[in-house]
Amino acid sequence: MWIELVITFVVEVSVIFMMLRSGGRFGYADIPNHRSLHDRPTPTGGGVAIVLGGLVGGMSFLGIDWLTSLDGLLLVAGVALVVMGFVDDRGALTPVARFLIQILVAVTVIVTGLKIAMISVGGLSVEVPWWLVGIVTGLFVVWMINLYNFMDGMDGLAATMAIVGFGALGWLGFVHGDDMFAGTAWIIVASSLGFLMFNFPPARIFMGDTGSTVLGYAAAVMILWADQEGIAPLWIGILIFSPFIVDSTVTLVRRGLAGERLWEPHRTHYYQRVVGLGWSHRRTLLAEIVLMLACALSALIAIDQSPPIQWLTVALWLAIYPFLMYSIHRMEASSPRKS
Repeated sequence: MWIELVITFVVEVSVIFMMLRSGGRFGYADIPNHRSLHDRPTPTGGGVAIVLGGLVGGMSFLGIDWLTSLDGLLLVAGVALVVMGFVDDRGALTPVARFLIQILVAVTVIVTGLKIAMISVGGLSVEVPWWLVGIVTGLFVVWMINLYNFMDGMDGLAATMAIVGFGALGWLGFVHGDDMFAGTAWIIVASSLGFLMFNFPPARIFMGDTGSTVLGYAAAVMILWADQEGIAPLWIGILIFSPFIVDSTVTLVRRGLAGERLWEPHRTHYYQRVVGLGWSHRRTLLAEIVLMLACALSALIAIDQSPPIQWLTVALWLAIYPFLMYSIHRMEASSPRKS
């Protein structure tokens, strides 16, 4: 497995290096505007390198036989998202077309057998009605794709979430004895780590929609895969990626209640608001890393604990997140730089 991880990392770094050396011929520059957190034109399209690194490493690890199975459809769906992201990065895709492609991707995931049929937390299991299984699963996949894209708005943030999130999922697969699951997760980590070398603040390149949508899709697939194989229940995967899930979901609901146009770009995610308070990208990223690690570690610990401890873990995070959001509101209220 280690050889495949090294191959993934080397391919990813090599592709990024060639992109930067090419002077942008393989991508385009993201020009700052009033909604941006960066202040200078920055090459984008780095997601292509993440995907290429992951593909080469994945093929080395899994071989090509699995492509002829039903699981090969997952790769086809991922490639569709890559193409969608590449086109969307250039502004050539309408919101309707983007949404339709995402629905087709979600349907493909369901066809492969990955679905949310049961939700279990702390010894309590709730069966999802058969007629809702497809809808719930589809909404989960589409939302993960979009929320990861929404949260890719600050140097290093999306890549770091991938490293921590897939790293934790990979560890769960490893201790469960599922080398295929663990290897797949860690290949995504290796590719994301290579990208982070060039995306850590101040970023030299962005991943763009090509990378963020695919990482969101991969997170959805791996969480569903872990749940199906008994590696980790759904709530554990959600807790691991909750720094992204909570910020994006609460922000969407808040904007909807305020009557804002949800499809329009904005700067009101909590991480963006923290930067707006005067925190540097590095300071904000370090704070997010602490949150990511805390979520991942609590998930890794809670998974083997008794039901009361698991419910206590859920309750703890249901208290921590509102406290963090309230703290940001208070900081904005007392700051002369509030936006």
